[in-house]
Amino acid sequence: MLQESFHLKRGGKAHISRYHLDKKNRDPRLVHNNYLFDHQDKQRFISAEPQFVHEIRKVGPADFVEVTYFTFAAPSDGNFMRPGFAPIPNSPGQYQMAFKPIPPETEA
Repeated sequence: MLQESFHLKRGGKAHISRYHLDKKNRDPRLVHNNYLFDHQDKQRFISAEPQFVHEIRKVGPADFVEVTYFTFAAPSDGNFMRPGFAPIPNSPGQYQMAFKPIPPETEA
């Protein structure tokens, strides 16, 4: 982790950062739902719960279409940015979402 690579000093003495204090004290705000502190596999952690998705597409000079939904997580492809709410070829006015939405009646 990046924070572990910093060793700060103040007045010639080691300075303990808030991060290090919180980590030492296992502050729940730092460790709750944090796969690093629980020593969990990252992909398993990410896909354990439905994921919130927000997609936006510019459809005109000042017009945007947005969609938000939950989906079951899939293994990561390493990309955060991907085409969102993409037009379906030969189907004017229809769009394809990046992921398969969970039907509203089954959301957690």
